[in-house]
Amino acid sequence: MFSDLNNLLAISKENHLQGEFVVISSSKADGSFLIHHFLSFFLKQNKPVCFVGFSQSYNHYNTVAQKLSCNLNAAKTSGQLVFIEGMKLLGDAVSGNRLVKGDNSLMCNTDFDLQKFFLCIKSSLDSLKVNQSQDPVLIIDNLSFLHYIGCSIPQLVMFVNYLLGKVTSQGTGSFVLAIYNDMISVDEESDLLWKNLSHLCSLTCQVTGLESGYSKDVHGELLITWRSRDVKQSQTKKTQFKLLDKNVTFFASGMSSAVL
Repeated sequence: MFSDLNNLLAISKENHLQGEFVVISSSKADGSFLIHHFLSFFLKQNKPVCFVGFSQSYNHYNTVAQKLSCNLNAAKTSGQLVFIEGMKLLGDAVSGNRLVKGDNSLMCNTDFDLQKFFLCIKSSLDSLKVNQSQDPVLIIDNLSFLHYIGCSIPQLVMFVNYLLGKVTSQGTGSFVLAIYNDMISVDEESDLLWKNLSHLCSLTCQVTGLESGYSKDVHGELLITWRSRDVKQSQTKKTQFKLLDKNVTFFASGMSSAVL
């Protein structure tokens, strides 16, 4: 895990985001290190985790986890981790599950049914809770894929609300969700999705590229915002970062060792 990142996020063994909803956004920079960090962090806290992966294969997540001294294979074998192959689920639904369109508010423009997807995740969460005797963590990487295949912003917000109610209803589960905008320019609908979800969560992590463009010594900026349950109050931290093979270094703007 990245200890400096834990300090920035104000999380620890004693404060591990129980009952919290975290939204990660990434635009013009690689913010996937946050997802890998949260996955390894929760597993090392012995929390049961349901991970829905759209961005990468299981082998990729496992390879990165090993660099963070976390073994996903062992977690799966013990029943602590349930990994849902998001892209396989999408492929199966679109190619082989022709659904009759009716009055279903969670039906996308394709043949993919968000309601069935919700029930799939719900079943995994229920199994984890029974087998592990504690409320699980749900991590989705990344929700943008569902938008790409035709799910509307209102459908996705409703879908997230259902999941949020399921995960945090007892106040001890946690929900981490990533949305990535891989477009060269800012996509208006992705921005709208971000704004809708950021109103629901308690912690946002925004990863962006540098305004000055690419740099080999500074890979991007991270803006962390903790939102109080009193919506009028929030705390923010802004830092720049550089990705290393097994770590991430953080520094104040303009304070990179290469600059100094």
